[in-house]
Amino acid sequence: MATRASTRWAKLLGETAAYVQDGIDWAVDMGFKALKNIGDKKTQENGASQNKYVRGARQFGRALVHFLGVMGDEYYRTYERLKKRKSE
Repeated sequence: MATRASTRWAKLLGETAAYVQDGIDWAVDMGFKALKNIGDKKTQENGASQNKYVRGARQFGRALVHFLGVMGDEYYRTYERLKKRKSE
């Protein structure tokens, strides 16, 4: 039985959407890993501000960025595990 042209187009568009989604997932995952790495870096002593408010704001910012990175890593780890379980 021959496939209809609309079926071929639907399959092509579906595959394309899957590749686009995979690319977006990869990019976001890399972004979360970069955030985590930034949050893990220690503040250099010679570049540290003497102002306690600026120093506190930087520490808070690094802690927040680290938190977001860890959250993103865990999200993708759990998401991948759920996708594997669904495909089994």
